[in-house]
Amino acid sequence: MILCLGRTTRLVEYMVPVSKSYEGEIVLGITTDTDDSEGEPIEKGCVPGLDVDLNLDVVASKFSGFIQQVPPAYSAIKVSGKRAYSVARSGGKPELLPRQVYVENLTLARTAFDRLAIKVTCGSGTYIRSIARDIGRMLTTGGHLRSLKRVKNGRFTLEDAHTVSEIEELIKLEQLNQILLKPDAGILDLEVLTVSAHAATKISNGQNVFCNEKNLKSPKIMRCYDEEKQFVGIIELSEDGIVHPKKVFIS
Repeated sequence: MILCLGRTTRLVEYMVPVSKSYEGEIVLGITTDTDDSEGEPIEKGCVPGLDVDLNLDVVASKFSGFIQQVPPAYSAIKVSGKRAYSVARSGGKPELLPRQVYVENLTLARTAFDRLAIKVTCGSGTYIRSIARDIGRMLTTGGHLRSLKRVKNGRFTLEDAHTVSEIEELIKLEQLNQILLKPDAGILDLEVLTVSAHAATKISNGQNVFCNEKNLKSPKIMRCYDEEKQFVGIIELSEDGIVHPKKVFIS
């Protein structure tokens, strides 16, 4: 999970659309109302024996690329103004429509009689619980997600992460700054626009400036820096070459 503090929270919207990678485990033979192990079993099926070829590569290929996916009933999706999980907890059945999501890569491996290891790299908005449920259905046995671990979020991996206890200890020692990254660390996938000191001042004051770099395609959202490589903020470059400040970080 990427945690933003202070003014950096203003950049969260540019960090959400990045791809994410997960590793988890699917339990075959049992479908739950939440599509994970925290829910109540609602259906049980016969699990094929270990001697049966499940053609997992073929199954995985059906969940690659742009796919249609129905979110779990216990999700934050709004249905008629109410959260789906709120309707489900009240005993109702939220009518959730299929949505298009993008799965960059998915692999499956059978690790036990009723278990599949799953690895997924996907775009934002993808529910791995739904994938587990739908894989169980495709195998005609049902299934749910037993465990899930996010191993990559955009440019960040588990090697970059810190535990809650580590963070709490650094706060006690007043040494949190040791692990804090620069505000632009989470948006390095955005293209860069470098402007003069004069233009940077105008942008930091919320004023538009003109950009005459013809090699840049517009319109687009970009990271903006001054000539000393100081992060100015997020700008939008319009088709007429005008730079519009959106999120300013220096004054």
